[in-house]
Amino acid sequence: MPKFLYILTGLFLCAHFNLRAQTDENTISISFTCLAWDTTKANGIQYLNGEEVETLRVGQSRLNGPYSYTGPNPIVFFRERPGGEPGTVVREPVARAYVEPNLQDVLFLFSDAVRMPEAVETPVQAKLNTLVMNHDFGAFPMGSFRIINLSKYQVGCILGDEKFVIPGKETKLIEDPADDKADMRVHFSMKIDDQWEPKINTGWMYHSNRRALVFLTDVVNSRRPYLKMKTITDFTSM
Repeated sequence: MPKFLYILTGLFLCAHFNLRAQTDENTISISFTCLAWDTTKANGIQYLNGEEVETLRVGQSRLNGPYSYTGPNPIVFFRERPGGEPGTVVREPVARAYVEPNLQDVLFLFSDAVRMPEAVETPVQAKLNTLVMNHDFGAFPMGSFRIINLSKYQVGCILGDEKFVIPGKETKLIEDPADDKADMRVHFSMKIDDQWEPKINTGWMYHSNRRALVFLTDVVNSRRPYLKMKTITDFTSM
């Protein structure tokens, strides 16, 4: 079962960060789409595609893209602000993502980086984590569900006739779980203190010409953790 690749942003100590100096010698050429998880800070971030500065539109309810990138690996995303001298611009990195060299079509999921409670941040200073996923049709075909367990708990799933468990921080691909346009039973439980607790019961209609990303995460600011779900349907066809 594939593990997530989490790319965590570090502390950037130099205001005039040299974007190219921080990359390795590999050059990649990819197509990518973007999604934000519970943050608006990713919208409007930029990157260098060759010599051109590209600006990303990153929303929380739909995939944005595709965008193209050719350049060093990892990709560095930044925001621009006026420099100390008139007419100058400083590019401040906010996230970076390493892409496995064999991948050509990827999804970047941006989320807020963990920060100290006393930290004071502005939109320019806000740092982001980046989750990198293979998004091509071979790894994620039409008619499939990719269930991504972002929580630290085991999640038990029933999807149509399929029953399975996804460990914390792992993902599961389910292909062709039902007949086209069939109603499916959908159930998710969390294993908390060695006990399975039902969390979500719902139903979905299955479409063989679509693929769906299902994100699951635990919310712990209540008396008992509960499960939060976000579903993004990709209508792109081959």
